[in-house]
Amino acid sequence: MKVLVIAGSLPPQVCGVGDFTGALIDALKDRDVAVAVLHRHPWRLRDVPALLWELRASDADVIHLQYPTHGFRRSLVPHLLHLGLLGRSRLTTLHDYSGQRWPIRLGMSVFTIGGRLVVTGRLDREALVKRHPWTERRLSTIPIGSNIPVGAWEPSDRFTIVHFGMLRPEKGIEEMIELARLCKQQGRPYRAVIMGAIVPHARDYAESLFKLAEDTGIEWQLNVSAQHAADVLRHAHVAYLSPPCGVHERRGTLLAAASNGVPIVARVDWETPDFLRDHVVAAAGPKQALAAIDQLADPVRLKQQSERSLALAEMFSWPTIAERYIQALQAASRKRPDRRPVNSGSETKPVAEMRVRRDPELGL
Repeated sequence: MKVLVIAGSLPPQVCGVGDFTGALIDALKDRDVAVAVLHRHPWRLRDVPALLWELRASDADVIHLQYPTHGFRRSLVPHLLHLGLLGRSRLTTLHDYSGQRWPIRLGMSVFTIGGRLVVTGRLDREALVKRHPWTERRLSTIPIGSNIPVGAWEPSDRFTIVHFGMLRPEKGIEEMIELARLCKQQGRPYRAVIMGAIVPHARDYAESLFKLAEDTGIEWQLNVSAQHAADVLRHAHVAYLSPPCGVHERRGTLLAAASNGVPIVARVDWETPDFLRDHVVAAAGPKQALAAIDQLADPVRLKQQSERSLALAEMFSWPTIAERYIQALQAASRKRPDRRPVNSGSETKPVAEMRVRRDPELGL
């Protein structure tokens, strides 16, 4: 099978969907799928005719788009490319559909015109089918995976609580700061670490977090490499995640912590699927999180919770994700896989090589 991926973002750009796209490309190549990549910056309307010519000239069996990304920003280029490729085999993955602002969701409606679709979780599927019922028969639900390397869980001598992810609103970072403040006020000897990347358009927000965290003892680790993030995770005792509507299967930070065996204390709310509740310790807020972490200071309980995290990670392995994407791509193309290269003038360098270049300043 020959696939041409339209990538709005790729490493070293700071973008969670971009990181996922890069990892998916590598996973598909590992399964002997021939993949070419169309990636550029910026995405300008005046380039649409040339891009359409290039895409139509490609002999790819399927043209695949991951949307939205930081690279696309507010550009209408992906929408116009989709409409301009009517009649071609297409597969589009819509990320966090239910959580997007209404203008973005409205724009996503364009991608329901023809082609097959992928969403990454139950809530997204329900929301998309409710608004666009005609998509149900050509819609697949495929979870995301972790973009962080995996290592054996070996907690350090000092009890460490970690939170990581992009420094953007609605990630629960304020909750982690409050937890660190409580630890200091109540004399807990815990180490609190926040790893993350500063998103260019949210620098002011990041600065507000730094001010909020003054005198809490939080250790900030910014723009670290993927391997460094994995090392911090596997040596941590607990990951604390508290997004406003609860953790869910679409959060790469949750999966990265789980894949490294880190016990997870998290907010559980309406976005949290039932199966996930069995793999995390529920905490409604920082006070409840501190009580839960105090209990996990017991080595036996800590090890049991680590085993629950590893069981969760097995559900979201990259071989499983790649196989399900291959099935969706085959359904879109109705052709069998082969190993022939894709003829395209676009960027074809292995994403693994891109990842090597970006590691010193990885965005999480």
